[in-house]
Amino acid sequence: MGEKVVIIGGGVTGLSAAGFLAGTHECTLLEGATQIGGYCRTFYQDGFTWDYSGHFFHFRNQWVADYVHDRLDIENLLTVEKITRIFFRGQYIDFPFQHNIHQLPIDDFLRCLSEMYEAQKSRKK
Repeated sequence: MGEKVVIIGGGVTGLSAAGFLAGTHECTLLEGATQIGGYCRTFYQDGFTWDYSGHFFHFRNQWVADYVHDRLDIENLLTVEKITRIFFRGQYIDFPFQHNIHQLPIDDFLRCLSEMYEAQKSRKK
């Protein structure tokens, strides 16, 4: 076995690192919470099931999606198409808003540009 590695945090990133390194390194994973998973886990409270993980699995990279799906019980996996938009002054703007202000009417677009510029300028002071 290769070098010893300590991984701090048993969330998605820590578990992924441990998974990728396990064949070549001696890994020790340290987690401060009582369960691993970080924001990617399920907990039960007052008779209800709560999942943190829904927003974690919108993959842009097909290799990563395949890697994760190959390690899950795919029969119990619910796939949902992510459609995120913001309703602004009677129309929908794609999410995130600040990256899609070009979809606004020209007056609103120019106001947003001006306010972003002023906010950035005041932050530098």
